[in-house]
Amino acid sequence: LRAAVFEPDGKDRNVCAPLAPFMKYDRNGLDCTIDFYSKLPADAKLWAFELVKTNMEELYDEAGYGWDDQDKLSELSEDGTRFLVARNKSGERIAFAHFRFTVQGDVVDQMRGDTVLMVHDLHVVDECQRKGLGRHLMTLMEMVARKTNMSRVSTMCMMGDENTRAFLSKLK
Repeated sequence: LRAAVFEPDGKDRNVCAPLAPFMKYDRNGLDCTIDFYSKLPADAKLWAFELVKTNMEELYDEAGYGWDDQDKLSELSEDGTRFLVARNKSGERIAFAHFRFTVQGDVVDQMRGDTVLMVHDLHVVDECQRKGLGRHLMTLMEMVARKTNMSRVSTMCMMGDENTRAFLSKLK
């Protein structure tokens, strides 16, 4: 796992470098570039946080988890996080994916099991939804998983989040 995501000198590896031709999306009225980050710049982190909050706060509350600004901000800053950020031709951010490399047992504090690319967040601004960009970002993460020898891509879906369930079922 370590060799897949870090350079020999310990620096974060740009796991999307071999995928350069796919780091753009030009379909269905969208024309954007996609950048990889192992750490989001402060302004991008704030933008991502606000997008997640807009899309998810009500779902967190309805599911009984409760929304916590500090928890989400911390999650977006944790070591090991990786991001894909899509920008339109004007430079405006329109989508992002937040993922990390882990092993299946990591969730229960056991570092054993299959290596997994875990998708924590995938959000597209409202006006750019249903144009294939979310699917393209998922495809990029699947390609990254293959290039880094992960056994699979896993996602999380909040109880009651029917939009995400519908999106994921279309990917199969």
